[in-house]
Amino acid sequence: MSPRSPNQPGRPQRSGLALAGAIGGYVLLCIVLGLGLGLLLDKVLRTGPIFLIVGVLAGFGASFYLTYRLAMGELGE
Repeated sequence: MSPRSPNQPGRPQRSGLALAGAIGGYVLLCIVLGLGLGLLLDKVLRTGPIFLIVGVLAGFGASFYLTYRLAMGELGE
């Protein structure tokens, strides 16, 4: 694996703070969306907290996937 050159065309450089903000935003958005959709489905279908649990777990999975893709994009792989 070769290090990226700072002047690589077509690839904007991100600071560490911007990268941390993007990761935090992905995690927050995915989990909140999963929570909201789970609560909505539980209310509409009059079920226990099963969709809430599934929604939050799906949110964690989606945030992990998006964070992985963001990290691989930053590494240039």
